[in-house]
Amino acid sequence: MKKQILFIPITITALVLVSCSKNNMELPGGNSTSVQESNRASPESNIYINPLLIKLDGWYRFNGNLQDAMGKLAPGVSIGQAPKYTTDRKGFLNSALKLDGSFFVKLFNVPQQTASSISIWVKTFALNQNLGIVGGTTQGMGIVQNPNKYAGGLTLAPQGGWSVSSVIPMDITDLHWHHLAVSYDGTSFKFYMDGVLGGSSNMAGSISSALANYIVGNGNWKGAVDDLRFYSRTLTPSEVTALYNQ
Repeated sequence: MKKQILFIPITITALVLVSCSKNNMELPGGNSTSVQESNRASPESNIYINPLLIKLDGWYRFNGNLQDAMGKLAPGVSIGQAPKYTTDRKGFLNSALKLDGSFFVKLFNVPQQTASSISIWVKTFALNQNLGIVGGTTQGMGIVQNPNKYAGGLTLAPQGGWSVSSVIPMDITDLHWHHLAVSYDGTSFKFYMDGVLGGSSNMAGSISSALANYIVGNGNWKGAVDDLRFYSRTLTPSEVTALYNQ
């Protein structure tokens, strides 16, 4: 009987400790609200979801490989030579794609639709280039370099046999890293550089839903790229700024 009497309070103590531990368990995203308190409102109300991951269809980080970090798209394929890598904007070795003009990278079956955005970090090796940095082979958005300028471009689906295009340029005067982003919502096309809106164009229309192939480093463009993202939604200005500040 003594063993049974001793066993009961030990069991109760263990249960109390576990219960206390769960009540003070930290939730994802650094939220220290207790589970007990969150349950009084809604179990989902304290679950943090990074908005920059919402409808992110592809994320090529170029950390020594051509893999999609989201696992949704196929790995990129280097055409010409094996891919080369260099130091990224944060100083990490082999963490950005180095395009030296001897190869380009092809990405397959990237979803295209009207509401969409592209985000990328870019570092040109020469200001006088007039070549593509990233873009689809037909319709959709892309980013190019013109002499002393970066530009965002949009080509809409053919309407009455004609494709409608728009290009928004922004001046560059250095060979440093810059964040570039383009977005479209069916009405307005926008181009950002370093978190700031560089220009917009009113373009009512649509991008036909399809799986498209993209080229990174088209026309033997020379430079480095990093953190290429494809979104199936329109990024807000604050989200573009958040991407720039990462």
